[in-house]
Amino acid sequence: MKHMSLDATPAAAGSVDFDRRCWLAGGALSLFAPSLLAAPSRTPADQLVVVQDLSTITSLDPAAAISYDAMRVLEQCYETLLRFGAADGNKVEPTLAESFEIDAAQRRLRLRLRASARFASGNPVTAGDAAWSLQRVLKLKKGADSVLVARGFSAATADADIRALDERTLELRMPGEEAPQPLLNALCSAITSVVERAVVEPMAKDGDMGHAWLASRSAGSGPFAISRWAANEVVVLERTAAHWRTKPAMRRILIRHIAEPGVRALMMRSGDADIALELTADDLAGLEREGQARVHRFLQSRFFYLMSNTEVPALADPAVRRALQQMVDVDTIARAVLKGHALPLRSLLLREAIEPPPPRDTVFDAAAARAAFERAKVGPLKMLTLAQPPFAELAQAVQAGARQCGLTIEVETLVGAQLFPRLRARRYELALAAFSPANPDPSIMTDTLVINADNSAQGNSASLAWRAGWQDNELMQLAREAGRMPDAAERMAKYRRIDTLFAQRTPVAPLFQPISKVAHAPQVRGFLLTPYRTSLVDVVKS
Repeated sequence: MKHMSLDATPAAAGSVDFDRRCWLAGGALSLFAPSLLAAPSRTPADQLVVVQDLSTITSLDPAAAISYDAMRVLEQCYETLLRFGAADGNKVEPTLAESFEIDAAQRRLRLRLRASARFASGNPVTAGDAAWSLQRVLKLKKGADSVLVARGFSAATADADIRALDERTLELRMPGEEAPQPLLNALCSAITSVVERAVVEPMAKDGDMGHAWLASRSAGSGPFAISRWAANEVVVLERTAAHWRTKPAMRRILIRHIAEPGVRALMMRSGDADIALELTADDLAGLEREGQARVHRFLQSRFFYLMSNTEVPALADPAVRRALQQMVDVDTIARAVLKGHALPLRSLLLREAIEPPPPRDTVFDAAAARAAFERAKVGPLKMLTLAQPPFAELAQAVQAGARQCGLTIEVETLVGAQLFPRLRARRYELALAAFSPANPDPSIMTDTLVINADNSAQGNSASLAWRAGWQDNELMQLAREAGRMPDAAERMAKYRRIDTLFAQRTPVAPLFQPISKVAHAPQVRGFLLTPYRTSLVDVVKS
């Protein structure tokens, strides 16, 4: 798996007073605003302006921030004990920890923290902070805990399993018999960021361990700190006074919520944005052709899926769920609708985990899907999806495919803050959405797509299998066996077996793996963007 960092050829620099600009709240920017039609201007040399859709961010507390966009923000403000290598996403390297050792016989992982690491407050990062941060994720149960729960940890045993032995030594007792690698990968996730206990704990209200306070603030050791978050409007990051490792060139990072891709492209053309995410294929091609931007491409650690709620009687039938997969022509949609922004995904394992992914026997077959729907007498269904590109376009394509198969699907579009609570409450029939694994290990995919140990209302609502109301004891057992295998080849063979059975039974059908195409101004360089790491610390303009 190859990763790249943005590196542009220097261009002539200009300057404007960014703080005097007129920025319209909420991203409701007129297409005829004078600033968009005037000669291109430049953002200040020490401020980075990013424009994207921020509607999936519902919290910036690491214990609750489970969206792809939220985790990218957290990586600028917090640090983890370990991290994935910039050049190799399958390699784990120390970050806040200077070293770690595994005692396989005793089922223990011991990490030694760096003496030089400091929080934004200037206080040292201690093993006590690290232990409390991990315990907090488990005890809050905000969805992010699924990464640790899948490794065998629980809120009930968190204090015993995760302990600070002294100021710089953290010990984790590894429950169960799983191989250590999935746990090492979990400790690279932004979800397991180390927060400063002395800052957060006093802000607790009604037993929330500071969650409400931390949702829009930060208390980490990263090079930036959150100074403002307004949902569906903006995230503002300010450079910390003295980061313990390096001083970023950027004094401020402004991440603006601009819902329309066309407006984001116009802002790149006008010079009012330095980086734009999630642009259309036509806009990207135009910006490149005009010399207004360069485009950085990489395969995301994310997938789009079609999920069925098995508590709906018609969708409890595996034959109907299989027909729902057969009615989606993923190859044509990838080519004609997504236009190079995603690849068909016919596996529960992303391409970072298996290259190339194994073929699936559930392929487009309109005749078979129609016959299955007719046999089961499936009536009209409602599908929920996100009100942002490319989901509206995808939903229309799925809707058209269903119509060819004699099935009527009504589409309802929602912002992330509306959609995901509906999914976590199982208040839906069909859903077209996305999931971002916290790390590249195959166990993360089976954790969310297969493991559902408790299907009751008190179960793990972060699991897609749980949200679908689906349990398959055979597949869960196979997934647990795979997680325990130390031999990489044998382990992958087991996952391939799981994938074959999963395709025949699942209510959660992976459809596409998106390709990120990030437009950046030619003078912006030093931006590190990989499927599992995002860093703005080295960004400069020249």
